[in-house]
Amino acid sequence: MLSAEDVKVSLYRSPDECRTFQCEKQGYADFIQDSNEALKCQSDRLSMTYVFKKDNTIIGYVTLAMGALQKKRLPKDRKKAKRFPNVPSLLLGQLARDRRFKGEGVGGIMVDWVLRTANELSKKIGCRYVILDAELDKIEYYKKNFGFQDLPREPGDLHTIMFFDLNRNGV
Repeated sequence: MLSAEDVKVSLYRSPDECRTFQCEKQGYADFIQDSNEALKCQSDRLSMTYVFKKDNTIIGYVTLAMGALQKKRLPKDRKKAKRFPNVPSLLLGQLARDRRFKGEGVGGIMVDWVLRTANELSKKIGCRYVILDAELDKIEYYKKNFGFQDLPREPGDLHTIMFFDLNRNGV
């Protein structure tokens, strides 16, 4: 098992640093290995990608962007306390781990980093939730390990919106 102290985080710089990255889902590897993907998103200020390295080997990455969660989608007990129709949030757009590090705790290290980053961000600008669009096979992982809650989905959806409340002591 890796510990957070074993891992260095840096802003994504180029596809060249990611050539050896291998993911079970090829689309995630393509995103950081194709110069028209992650780098283009960064230059267009659509999202920022952060790479996680152990001994100069990329073991995973996350992509972050600003987002909002529609108040009307929130559970009833959370709707009443929100002033705005859209609640400011940090969007965890992508999270991918190198398949060679499966079972080493990389996913947990990355999610913990995102939650800490969002918490720091919330002290500077409005940011109440971390939201993500989870694949169905990952819903229980995010619930059990981090306390994310899922929102109702339409029949046939292959993903579900999940949120983590940065102000867990209140609604």
